[in-house]
Amino acid sequence: MYVKRFDNFGPEVFHSPETNPLIQCAPFTTIIDSNIEGPLSLEKYSCVNRSNLESYVGIGLQSYISDCKVGKYTLIGSRVSVGGFEHPTEWLSIGAFQWGQSVDFWGLSPSMQNHLDSFEKPIPESTTIGADCWIGNNSVILSGITLSPGAIVGSGSVVTKDVPAFAIIAGNPARIIRYRFPQDIINRLLKIRWWDYNPEVLNGINFTNIDLSLDFLENLHQP
Repeated sequence: MYVKRFDNFGPEVFHSPETNPLIQCAPFTTIIDSNIEGPLSLEKYSCVNRSNLESYVGIGLQSYISDCKVGKYTLIGSRVSVGGFEHPTEWLSIGAFQWGQSVDFWGLSPSMQNHLDSFEKPIPESTTIGADCWIGNNSVILSGITLSPGAIVGSGSVVTKDVPAFAIIAGNPARIIRYRFPQDIINRLLKIRWWDYNPEVLNGINFTNIDLSLDFLENLHQP
């Protein structure tokens, strides 16, 4: 479902039965120019801007997601910034006035306004968050970064580089602490891509045992 602009200023959680009953937006949330597959849970004061969100995504309090593709079953904590706009460092200034943004109240002459309007706003790099990722509270994911499936970002991290599949990272700048599973398990997970299934297909899986879970899923592919 494409959402041009939606703001929930009401005191209650908003559900959208006309479009997708599984899109749940808490009070003071905003969705702008984004594609939402749903289900989506968007907590208070959070914003999704120019992004594509796949199914079963949850976003915590006061988080901002911009110019980003978010994979299935991914959870984003509170006060997280993903793909925020990065001001140019090689222009004369870092200010947005250079491309005519937010200067309507400055009282500029028409010729100066036209001059500023002739410069194009820098285009943000797209950020990708793979399926089944977890981003801890107060983290920052810089624009243009790719988090591969299964990655975990520790709370308070600043992610400046791409993250491999099923890596656990933390720090500023974030570094790999360890991997969630041995490489053979990671290879099986990447081959089976369990996140492409809806939850009903996972009925009967022993989620607490990764080997049994993968055995179950691999048997689904048997002729």
